[in-house]
Amino acid sequence: MSEDKDFESIAVLEGHSQDVKKVKWHPVKEVLFSASYDDTVKVWEDDDDDWYCSKTLTSHTSTVWDLAFDKTGDRMVTCSDDCNLIVWDTENIKNGPKKLCTITGFHTRTIFSVDWSEEDLIATGSGDNYIRVFQRDSTVNDPQAPSFLQIAVQKQAHDGDVNCIQWNPSKPQLLASCGDDNKIKLWKVQKPSE
Repeated sequence: MSEDKDFESIAVLEGHSQDVKKVKWHPVKEVLFSASYDDTVKVWEDDDDDWYCSKTLTSHTSTVWDLAFDKTGDRMVTCSDDCNLIVWDTENIKNGPKKLCTITGFHTRTIFSVDWSEEDLIATGSGDNYIRVFQRDSTVNDPQAPSFLQIAVQKQAHDGDVNCIQWNPSKPQLLASCGDDNKIKLWKVQKPSE
C-alpha cells in the first residue's frame, strides 16, 4: 500500500484563529476537544458525519496548551500560558461545558501539560520547571463549586521546562515527565493520607 492510501481524511475542522496545540477525545462520548494558541478550547461534535463546533470555551487569557479528563469524563481540566488551570463540568455536553473553578497562584510560568489520574489527582508540568499535584478538597461538598488543594510539589523537576506529564493508567501513583533537559523521569506520588 502506498503512503498516500494509508489514511483517508474524512473531515477538516476549522474554527481556531491560531495554532492548535492539542486535540483530545472525550473518554466516553463521541466528542473532540481542541486547545489553541488563540486562547480557546473548542468542542467538536458529529452530526451524521458532519463535524461542527458546538461550543467555544473562552475563560483562559492566553494559549491553552493541554487538557485532560477525569476517569468518568464528567470533568475536564485545561492549562494555559496564563499560569491557570480551569476545571470544567463536561457531564452534559449538549448544554456546553461549564466552568467550575480556577486553580491559580501556584505556577509562575506557562503550564504546558496537565493530566488527571485514575485516583482523581491532577498533575501539572510547567515552564517554571516544577511538577505540582492537586487533589479535590474533600471539605467542599458542592460538586458545582469544587476546590482543589496542592498536595505535592517537585521543585526543579527538570533542568528546564517540564514539557509533558502523564499518569500511568495501570499504576496510578506512577507519574512520568519529560523536559527541555532531554530527560524522562518517573515519579512515585503518594496521597497525603498514605
